[in-house]
Order: sequence, then C-alpha cells, then structure tokens
Amino acid sequence: MEILQLRYFYESAKAESLSAAARKFMVPVSSVSVSIKRLESELGVALFERTGNRIFLTERGKLFFKTAEQTLMGLDGGIQAVTAPQTNEVRLKLLVHANRKMVMRRILKFREQYPTVYFSVDLIATKPLSEYDIIITSPNEELDEYDHFEFSRYQIRVEALATDPLAHRKITLDQLRDRSFVTLCSKQEGAFQIFRQACIRRNFTPKVILECNDYSCHNLCLLSGTALSVTLGGKQESSSLSETTYLDIVDFDEQSIKNFYYKKSAYHGATKLFVDFIKSY
Repeated sequence: MEILQLRYFYESAKAESLSAAARKFMVPVSSVSVSIKRLESELGVALFERTGNRIFLTERGKLFFKTAEQTLMGLDGGIQAVTAPQTNEVRLKLLVHANRKMVMRRILKFREQYPTVYFSVDLIATKPLSEYDIIITSPNEELDEYDHFEFSRYQIRVEALATDPLAHRKITLDQLRDRSFVTLCSKQEGAFQIFRQACIRRNFTPKVILECNDYSCHNLCLLSGTALSVTLGGKQESSSLSETTYLDIVDFDEQSIKNFYYKKSAYHGATKLFVDFIKSY
C-alpha cells in the first residue's frame, strides 16, 4: 500500500468523483482509477460503488475512509513538524474576517503564557485558504480541511436615536420601508446583508445613504437622526451610545454567527495550544 494510493482514495471519496481527485493532483483520471483498483485488490474489498460517472463509498469503504483520514492527518502533521525551521519560535497564520478586536485581545492574552508563539494575521485573504492554520469567518461548508466550533453569536439589531418616533415600542420590518440607513462597512457589513435579505423577503430594499468605515462619521450620522444603523447587539443588549437605543422589531430575529476553523492537519503543537486556549477562554 502506497501513500499516494491513500491520497487518491481520500480525495476521490470526499468529492465522490475520480475526476475531481485527478484535477487536484493534475494526473489523468485513469491514473487515479488504476491506483484505487490496486488498493481494493490489496485489501480484498470493494471501497466504492460505481454508478455512471459517480462513485459512492461502500460500508467497508466508509470504515477505511476514517482510517485514511487519520493516517494522512498524522503524516501531514509529521511532515510539517520535521520540515519546519529549527527554532524555538513558532508563527501561526490566521485569517480573521470578524471579531477582530476580540481575536487580538485573546492573542495578546495567549502570548502572556506562550511568548515564543508569533502570529501572522490577515484581514483579507492574501494566499490560498488552505495555507492558513486558523480562519475566523461565517459558517462555510467549503472549509472541509478544517474542524470548527462556534466562536461568537450576536443578535442583529437596528439602532436608532432614543428620541426616534419608532423607539420604545413594538414595530414591524415594514415600518422601516421608508427609513434611511448608515452602514459601518468595515465591521457590520455582514450583519447589514442579513438584515437586507430579510427586508427583500418583505418586498423592499433598505435605503443606504452613507457607507463608511469610520466610527466617528457613522456615529455622527446616527446621532443626527438622519439614519438608522444595523449593528450587533452586545451581551447586555444595550446600544453602545447613551443617546441611542435598539428598535424592538417583532418580525426580525436574526443572528450573526462566526466560526473558528482550524486546520485538521495542523492540530498539534502551537496550533493545538492556541485552539484549546480559545475553547477554554
């Protein structure tokens, strides 16, 4: 049994396609097919059921898939460990699409205990996603090389001046049909998109009169009473400004969820220390 056979089998099983595995390894489909047939012959069992151009794992194939996954994860982790520069310093590569301040605070707290661990943090992907040890973003089914857990969950709220006619009473989304909005695109763009989709389902699109990535400009517009803002509710469910309040919208109850993804093959050493630290925080 060869490692390449395991890799061909594993990638084919994940994609349920020999062609997908062939594209990933940039080899002919026939090479993948012959390799897997040799593997099945060596094991003496059928790993796949073949139907037209699709393949599906047999019951024994499903058992072998788990073994192959664990073997390849351990191998990739071992390769990374022995090929890394021989130094006491370790650098973790993060892609952070949300909760940036929270992430930075926890990184600083972590480094108090592990000062030889360094971090490289991207806010926008500058390399293939597979090169990041950790990704903090919205739920993403395509990150199949990563395990994950929920990192944060916030209620999406609409913030208004406390003296706004709609404040301090129950309202519906439809009552916001003619209102204007300011968006803080650097932080709450995702929350606004969720709110926008809820409005579209009710046959209107919220009117954005100002998009900015500066808190002072955003707050000036909000405090003038000119526009409302879509934001993330805090733990105490009170707005961050004393002059504003959250509207009580009876037919809008959406949340913004961010997941902490960590690469399966890198879950050892400093990565494991940091992941376990975050889980226990």
